[in-house]
Amino acid sequence: MSFWIDFRIGKSSFWFLNGRIMRFVYSFVVAVLMSSALVAQNFPENIDVTFNERTRCCVEVTGFAQFEVDRQPLHAHGIVIDNEGRIVMTEANIPGWLPPDQLKDFKVCLLGDSDVEFKATYLGQDYLTSWHYIQVEKAAWDKLVPVNTFGSSTIKIADPVWGIGVLPKPYGYQPFFLSGNVASTQKMPFDMGFGQSAIGEVGTPVFDADGKLVGV
Repeated sequence: MSFWIDFRIGKSSFWFLNGRIMRFVYSFVVAVLMSSALVAQNFPENIDVTFNERTRCCVEVTGFAQFEVDRQPLHAHGIVIDNEGRIVMTEANIPGWLPPDQLKDFKVCLLGDSDVEFKATYLGQDYLTSWHYIQVEKAAWDKLVPVNTFGSSTIKIADPVWGIGVLPKPYGYQPFFLSGNVASTQKMPFDMGFGQSAIGEVGTPVFDADGKLVGV
């Protein structure tokens, strides 16, 4: 079963609503959609607890690409990989062709809290995978959980999997539940999985029904 909920707000009403009310509305939508997904995919009853635990391994990353005459804002989803605040991001939103000294002023926000920013240092890029690495300041370390904490697993066709979607900053980077089934697996040359529907954002982790990491 699938359905679409459309909240239509008139222009005058929109400006009356503050951020807290808007976040409540979106939280309600997420809860309804998540309930529908659980029925369709037969996830465990405690998947909401599993979901909330795993949102702590994801962050939102912003920064700037410094050019000769201007600065271009950057935004990417990041995954926490160790207990010392190191975070990995895909190349999708961070230009890999720029010299490292032109990538500046990185900041990290936790999911669900766009009001608090933590400073981060750019560490470099892995040219084999094209992934970028940063390290967030120590004040954020105890608020994060490395993704490898949850273990890993392999998948096969038709397995149920789920991921983490993230609303834009005006809505507090609120996370929401996405799910689907594995439609195909291929080597390209890395192991790749394809879902029958959107299972996550670009650069966010994907988990199996038990909450074990299966990919990014």
